[in-house]
Amino acid sequence: MTRRRFLAIGGAILVVVLAILGLQSIYIVNPTQFALVLRFGDPVATTLEPGLNLKVPFIDNVVYIDKRIIGFSPPPQATLQEENEIVAGDQTRINVLAFGRYRIVDPLRFFEAVGTIAVANSRLLAILDASVRSILGDADFEDIIRDNRTPLMNQITLRVAEAATNLGVEIVDVRIQRIDLPEENANRIYARMQTERQQEAALIRAEGDEAARRLRAAADRDVTITIANANRDAQTLRGAGDGEANRIYAAAYSVDPDFFQFYISMQAYLQALTPDTTTLLLSPNGDFFRFFDEIRAIEVLPELLAPELPPELPVPPDPVVVPDAEIPAADPVPVDEPAAEPAPAEEAAPAEEPAPAAP
Repeated sequence: MTRRRFLAIGGAILVVVLAILGLQSIYIVNPTQFALVLRFGDPVATTLEPGLNLKVPFIDNVVYIDKRIIGFSPPPQATLQEENEIVAGDQTRINVLAFGRYRIVDPLRFFEAVGTIAVANSRLLAILDASVRSILGDADFEDIIRDNRTPLMNQITLRVAEAATNLGVEIVDVRIQRIDLPEENANRIYARMQTERQQEAALIRAEGDEAARRLRAAADRDVTITIANANRDAQTLRGAGDGEANRIYAAAYSVDPDFFQFYISMQAYLQALTPDTTTLLLSPNGDFFRFFDEIRAIEVLPELLAPELPPELPVPPDPVVVPDAEIPAADPVPVDEPAAEPAPAEEAAPAEEPAPAAP
């Protein structure tokens, strides 16, 4: 029993040793990794494809390297440091914070050059800073801060990629994360930008004023020409109308001159004697009011031609004949208007003497 138990224990130990040796003899490479087999610190094999692979147990060591895209950027407090300050081509001081992304394409060279990703990031940051200073140092401030910085970023990416070739990496992209102005230069930059914008606004305003004056002059010219043409046409029409009116007036005058004079005077009265707004100091015997006198004569004429028509005047009674006495005079007749001069009457026949009384 003792021997059998010893054999069982020995078999179990052998199985464990073989299992350990088997586990130490294989290594698994994931799809997102490269594998370097190191023997006493020296690389002896490189595994680029994923899968199960063999190695010498307890002698070979496996180092895994990430094949995915890796980013590198300065720490957040780097923007506050003076070493990030860059002088642009127009002598403008700016603080630039850039970052990049890369991919490991040669794991053996990468391991021999830098060893770890942390060291690679440090080396790449130094290369990126030198490239940014070199490219942006020749560019103007406006070209750096404008929206389209693609040409500048392509130049920086190309220069970083050339310098990082010896590291076994491929630069995927380089971008500017942040651009700050130093506080002592910010006010000066803003003042200069404000002055430039004011100059552009003044130029645009001047061009607008010039265009407005040009349009206004053209409009005034058109208005003047239109008014002149309208006045010319109006004068032509007015002249034709006056000629026709004069012809009609001449025809009317030839038909009845008196009526024509009367009509002209009435038109003058209508235009001159405006109600409540006209005050004239003229002689009533002047030629302007001669038709008023004629109208007054026409109003008195019916009384002269037909005394029996209304308004009727009171007729004095016949005088009473009194012998040997004077004939009393008749009472005066009240007349509102002056009576017309009586027509010459025929001489009255001598009154007959009264017959002598009978004895």
